[in-house]
Amino acid sequence: MGPEVERPEESGIAGASAQREYEARRSRRRERVRGRLGNVLGDVVLAVTNEPQSTRAWAQGAAGEAKLAVALVGVPNVMVLHDRRVPKTRGNIDHLLIAPAGIFVVDAKNYRGRIELRNLGFFKADKHLFVGRRDCSKLAENM
Repeated sequence: MGPEVERPEESGIAGASAQREYEARRSRRRERVRGRLGNVLGDVVLAVTNEPQSTRAWAQGAAGEAKLAVALVGVPNVMVLHDRRVPKTRGNIDHLLIAPAGIFVVDAKNYRGRIELRNLGFFKADKHLFVGRRDCSKLAENM
């Protein structure tokens, strides 16, 4: 068993950035629809139509990040910081794990399929990270 990891006073709220983005998109859509159709008809249209998938994805992402945070609570000797801003960018780090073995950046995604490292090069190595049929190499490169 390694040394205890000190806990910060403010570890952050998992999924907070994604939840804010969802709420902002939802609010913009509401204002746009109500602006075009009026409040009453606009509210009816909003009640009987689905939000765009691009908006729902932010809510789903926030829920997934929160679910992962719950699972990370019980990991011994690991301090977890959630939803950390990346300076000078619009991006964030979903979860930052600080442990005796090192610091780990976790970007929560909900992909299904086998995880593989494939060599797509012919004459020289050109390794790509796949989850199922999805090439996720850019996700790793951007970290």
